[in-house]
Amino acid sequence: MASQNEIVLSHLQTHKGITSMDAFQKYSITRLSGRIFDLREKGHNIVSVDREGTTPLGHKCKFTEYRLVK
Repeated sequence: MASQNEIVLSHLQTHKGITSMDAFQKYSITRLSGRIFDLREKGHNIVSVDREGTTPLGHKCKFTEYRLVK
């Protein structure tokens, strides 16, 4: 079975980016920022992009999307 770090890295390699909501809904990973920290420590160039959106109830919210720089 793949580790959470391996799952997140694989996602970043095949998708545009990942958010905490993506990580939780798709992989049940609750501490994405911790996994990003680990991957950066291993030398992966991952950038943080501040995003804004709307919740299902119509409230504005801010969140971070992580992207792998190739």
